[in-house]
Amino acid sequence: LSGCASISVEPEKGLVNPSPSRTPKQLLVEAFTFPAETSVRVDRSGIQLADFKTNLERNLRTALVKQLEPFGVQVQPAMENEDSSSPERAAWLIRGQFIRVNQGSRLLRIGIGLGAGGTKMETAVQIYDLAAKSKLPLFAFRTTGGSNAEPGLLLSGGPVTGPVGIAITVSELGVTAVTSGGHGVSEDTRRTARVIASYLSEKLAALGIIPTAKARKAKRLQRQ
Repeated sequence: LSGCASISVEPEKGLVNPSPSRTPKQLLVEAFTFPAETSVRVDRSGIQLADFKTNLERNLRTALVKQLEPFGVQVQPAMENEDSSSPERAAWLIRGQFIRVNQGSRLLRIGIGLGAGGTKMETAVQIYDLAAKSKLPLFAFRTTGGSNAEPGLLLSGGPVTGPVGIAITVSELGVTAVTSGGHGVSEDTRRTARVIASYLSEKLAALGIIPTAKARKAKRLQRQ
């Protein structure tokens, strides 16, 4: 019950993590995609669903670029028509896919909490060394998590009795639902970007590309 949202990273097993062909001077971030098998549970369809996916792709890439900037390696979005396959290019390409996106229920999260109506966002991420001859990823990992874990208004505000108390609680829920937009897919996007950047910083520091003091520790997924 110690937090409203948590995103963790799980390195993929069975992949060889060789040293890069050369020190990357640039990090290129592709927009994450939605494979056909992605589980998407949101209250949209048709054009609205397409717009939701487009915005989510753009927001995650923007947030990830911002999170990577402090580590001291040049970072920028990868252009769609850019030829990034040159073996002379000392760069890492960050590519990813949304595996699961569930917007949950904001009313349940705010009113009850403790996981009721919680969101879920899962991604798969691959890092490619563009200067390497191999087409396999340098390394890969997944992220998973969501919100929220703390008790909502109905469980944290003491006893509510009588019609007046119920009316006040419903009113509070309405106000909180409008003002608490951070707890949901938007927050999951920001936290996912942060944990991806943190895990990348660990790798960069381990290879001596950035100072260890600059790296951030990414939270690992604890399997039951």
